[in-house]
Amino acid sequence: MSGTARYATADYLRLAARVGLSRGEAQRLAEAGACSPRTLHCRMELHPSMLEGSAERRATILQAAAAQAEPREARALKALRRQLPPPLPGAVPPFFETAMPPEAPAMTQSADRRPAPPRDRPRLEGPAVTLLGDARWRLREQGRRPTCIPFAVAAMLEHPHHLAGEDDPDLSEQYLFWAMKNRSPSGIAAPQHHKLRQAMEALSLAGICAEDDQPYIAALPDPTWATGATPSAAVQAKAYKDRWTDPVIYDDEPEDAQGPGTAARVLALLRQGRATAIALPMMRDPKAAPGENNWRSRSALLYGKVPDPMPGMVEDGGHAVCILGFLPDQRERMGGYFLFRNSWGARFAEFPHTDIQDGVPPVGRQGHGLISARHLDRFCWELLSLAPSEAQLREHGRRIAQR
Repeated sequence: MSGTARYATADYLRLAARVGLSRGEAQRLAEAGACSPRTLHCRMELHPSMLEGSAERRATILQAAAAQAEPREARALKALRRQLPPPLPGAVPPFFETAMPPEAPAMTQSADRRPAPPRDRPRLEGPAVTLLGDARWRLREQGRRPTCIPFAVAAMLEHPHHLAGEDDPDLSEQYLFWAMKNRSPSGIAAPQHHKLRQAMEALSLAGICAEDDQPYIAALPDPTWATGATPSAAVQAKAYKDRWTDPVIYDDEPEDAQGPGTAARVLALLRQGRATAIALPMMRDPKAAPGENNWRSRSALLYGKVPDPMPGMVEDGGHAVCILGFLPDQRERMGGYFLFRNSWGARFAEFPHTDIQDGVPPVGRQGHGLISARHLDRFCWELLSLAPSEAQLREHGRRIAQR
C-alpha cells in the first residue's frame, strides 16, 4: 500500500480489533479520520470520549495502540510535552471594549460579536499559494511563556524579508510583548489577557525593534504576563521612530452569517502576498488528560497536523500563529489546508515529512503546521494583517534593522 493510500476497510477493522475496539468505536474513529496505526492512536488519545467503558479500559486500549507506533516517536512525544507552555484558559478573551487611540487613525475598528456562521461555506478554489521562500528563516521559540501573540505578529513582519532572500530577519518579540502590556490601552487595562488587538495598538503607539536591541527572555517568574525589564530609553526611541502608521486589517470575532467567511478572507490576503496572524481556541475532549488538546496532540506535535475539533470538545485556552500558505485538497470539506508558522521551535512537527496516512499532505518543515480551512473558518477568534504594499513592508523592516 502506498504512503498516501488509506487503509482498506478490512485492514482497518482488523487493526481496531487488535487493540480491543468494539465495532461501534471503530466506526466513530473512522469517521474522525483514523485510518492507519498512527492515526488510530492520534484520534483515540485526543478523543477518549469516543471509547466506551471505564477509564481503565480506555488506558488499556491506548497502551495497545501505542505499541503500534514507532518507539522513536513515542520517546519524542514524551519529551516534547514536557517543554510545552501550559494552556492558559481565557488567554484570548471576548472583544475588549475600548476606544481606538487617536494616535492610530489608520486602524480599523472591529465589529461587535456577530451571529454564528452557517454550517457550510462555499469551497475555496484556486491554486496553492505559499509565502515561504528558500532563504534561511530560523525557527522561533517562545518557551513556556504565554507570548504566542507577539511571535505570530513578528513573523508577519519578518516574512517579506524572508521572501526577498534576506538572511534570517529577526524582530524583538520581547519588546512587542512589553509594549502590549505597557503601551496598548487594551493591554494596560487587562494585562492578564493576550490579544492581537494589543499587538496592533502596540505597533502603532510604540513600534518594534530588532531582536539584538531587546533579546527575548525564555523564562520569567509569575505572573505569566510579566514582561521583564523595561527597554532603555534609547531602544524605545528607536522603535517609536518606526512605529506602524500604515493601515492594518483587523477583525475580532471575524465570522458573520453572510459573506464568503474567514477562510476565504485569509486566502484572499495570501493571494495578495500578505501573511495573516490569527488567534483561535485550543480544544479538548472533556475526558482527555489535562493539557491534552488538539494543538498539543500527537498528530500536531509529531507531524504538524492540528486535528479539527470534534463535537463535545471544550475550549482549553488559546493560541496564535502566522498563516503563510494554502494547499488545495479536494478531500477537505472547504477545499484545503492553511500552512502556518508556529512559535514552539522544532518541538512542533518533529517529523514533518511523515505521511501518517490521514489524507493530509506532509507539512514538510519543522516548526510549521497545517490547519483545515473548515477549522479556521469556524473557530478563528481574531485576525490581523498589514495592508500596505510588500515593498513598503520590506522598507519598514529594513529601517528597523539599520537603526
